[in-house]
Amino acid sequence: MQDSEAQDSLATLLRGLRAACPAVSPSGRADWPGAEGAYNDLAAAGGLAGADCEVSNGYLLLEQLVTAYRSSPGADFYVETGTDGSYSGCAP
Repeated sequence: MQDSEAQDSLATLLRGLRAACPAVSPSGRADWPGAEGAYNDLAAAGGLAGADCEVSNGYLLLEQLVTAYRSSPGADFYVETGTDGSYSGCAP
């Protein structure tokens, strides 16, 4: 079982991803203040040290979404799948 700090960090990450990903938001729109708040909390704590590959990729995704939003707040975001880039490399 994970320690309390790791569980809290994971919960914060999931809250941030839920806020940033409109597909899982009941309103169908991203909650950018919520996503930024979760990212800021995680970044202030030094990220997610010791996290497994999938959790680390989730943090990278949140970081990149918040960074993109901050640089272009009115932009539309689209999901594209692929096998290369920052999120590849998790062993099955």
